[in-house]
Amino acid sequence: MFTQINCPNCQQPIAINVKRLVAGDSFSCKGCSAKVSLAGESSNVVTKAVNSFEKVAEQAKH
Repeated sequence: MFTQINCPNCQQPIAINVKRLVAGDSFSCKGCSAKVSLAGESSNVVTKAVNSFEKVAEQAKH
């Protein structure tokens, strides 16, 4: 699942692969090289939210 957020430093869009973010990867802003990552304590919450979203999206297809 891909999304984008605005860089907290320069507001340029940063493309993020949510599954890689949850796995611990960081993503860099092409505008200012700032790095964005997920805090370790947030990983479980985000994983549950992503899984719930994917289930709802799959059910909506049927």
